[in-house]
Amino acid sequence: MKKWKIVLILACSFALSGCTKTPKSTENIDQGNVSLGKGYYEEALGSFQTALDTQEDLAQAYRGEGIAYMGMGNYAEAVTSFTNALNAAKPNQTELIQDLCLYKASAQYQMGEYEGCKVTCTELLAVEELYEAYYLRGACKMEEGQEQEAEADFDQAVSLNPQDYSLYLNIYELYKEKNLSSDAGKYLEQALAIGGSEAEDLYQRGRIYYYLGNYEKAKEQLSGAAVQSHGPAILLLSQVNIETNDMESAQTLAQQYLTEIGENPYVYNVMALVYMAQENYDAALEQINKGLALGMEEGKQDLLFNEIVAYEKKLDFQTAKAKAEAYVALYPSDEQGQKEYEFLSTR
Repeated sequence: MKKWKIVLILACSFALSGCTKTPKSTENIDQGNVSLGKGYYEEALGSFQTALDTQEDLAQAYRGEGIAYMGMGNYAEAVTSFTNALNAAKPNQTELIQDLCLYKASAQYQMGEYEGCKVTCTELLAVEELYEAYYLRGACKMEEGQEQEAEADFDQAVSLNPQDYSLYLNIYELYKEKNLSSDAGKYLEQALAIGGSEAEDLYQRGRIYYYLGNYEKAKEQLSGAAVQSHGPAILLLSQVNIETNDMESAQTLAQQYLTEIGENPYVYNVMALVYMAQENYDAALEQINKGLALGMEEGKQDLLFNEIVAYEKKLDFQTAKAKAEAYVALYPSDEQGQKEYEFLSTR
């Protein structure tokens, strides 16, 4: 999956919802943005399509529609929506146009349309130097095996945004996917040099050590953020504990998240993994069902995959196969899911 790579672009997902003045009601657009913020992409899509039917702000409605499609993994539809939004935008809405182009480029990248993405990014960069455009163009070049050209774009990106931990980590992951981790060490070194003692700084350094496989240092940094009720740090620390077979601590952290932060598909997935490690598959399935019942797209794929594994471990191969068949229909590009389905088809 490449979905994590769009986090860089989605940081400004809803920031422009009020950037244009319009006398028309934007009730459906506003509701769609609320649903996007909660990760309810299908619900959001319905709101934005109603906004289009009622002729609310078309550029914003198409924009929201595109973001919802991206959240659902429908990148071709997202590109069409962003193109429609660009056609509806007024020439003087420069900030909105820039935002739409970045989203379009991100969707093009996600669907493997690397040449189109590079063109979109290059056109953006001809107007203004944007770190997101350099990053996305570099990512396309990495996919095409142009490592030196990609590095030049990545260096430009970090020079424009040197305090962004996620940017460094995303670049590192691109190299790691190509088995070129040793060539990306400088980006992690630069990220660690950012410093800072806030919970977010501790969390980000913990992420870096986690990626490097240094679980001891990862725990040290993440624990400092977790005691400050930093949600992402609690979840990642619980994942580190699972991978180091400290299930009791992982479960305690998951309960802390539920108490201090609230329900989330990811925390139910953590609970499911703990129960699966304890071979309590019915309890794991109960947690998975709780996560799926939230109706959120974020975290849904992990829950559905682990649901297959839980049924398989229960030796209920018929149900596992049915779940796997539904899974590959939803996520046809997931190689691990395809392998699981092929295995279960022989049982």
